[in-house]
Amino acid sequence: MTDRLVFDDPFFRVPQGALEANPVQAMWALLRRTSTLERELAEEKQRATAEMRQLMLDLVSLYDTLTALIERRGVVTNAQGADMVRSIISLGRQILAILKRQGVEPIATIGKPYDAATSDIAGTEVRDDLRPGTVIREVQVGYLWQGEVLRKAQVIVSARSDVKPDAPAETPPPAEGEAPTLAQPPTPIA
Repeated sequence: MTDRLVFDDPFFRVPQGALEANPVQAMWALLRRTSTLERELAEEKQRATAEMRQLMLDLVSLYDTLTALIERRGVVTNAQGADMVRSIISLGRQILAILKRQGVEPIATIGKPYDAATSDIAGTEVRDDLRPGTVIREVQVGYLWQGEVLRKAQVIVSARSDVKPDAPAETPPPAEGEAPTLAQPPTPIA
C-alpha cells in the first residue's frame, strides 16, 4: 500500500535573504533593466540598418562603375576583349542579384512626371512633344531600399521652347531719404 501522510515533517528553511527581499523593488529593477536592454537593442538595430544602407550604396556605386566601364569599352573587335566584357557583365549581373535579394529596386522615372521625392533634375532638354517636366532620360539610376529612397535618380526633364527663362526683376529706386538695400544698387545723384 502507500505511505500515509504525515503532517509533522519539518518545513524547508527559508533563507534570510528571501525574508528580507522587497519584491516591488526587485520588479522595478527588472523593468529598468528591460527598458535599458530594449533601448540598446533599438540603437543597435539603427546602427545595423545604417551600415547595411551604406553597403547597399557601395554595391550600387560598384554596379555604376562596371556599367560605365562597359560603356567606355565600346565595340569589342577581338576575342580577348569580348571575353573581358562578358566577365564584367557577369559580375554586374551578380551584383544586381545581390541587390535584388536585399530588396534594392531601381526607381522607374523615364516617361513619368518629375518627382522631387525620388529624383533630382540634372538638366533640361527642349521637347515640344512632351509635357514640361517629363523625365526624358536618367543620368544616374535611382534606387529604393525597403520602400525608402536609397539614392535619388539624376534625370533630364523636358522643357518647352516657348518658355523663356525668367528675367531678373527690376527693383524700383529707393524713395527719397531711404537707404538702398542689397537688391537696390545706389542710384547716382544728378
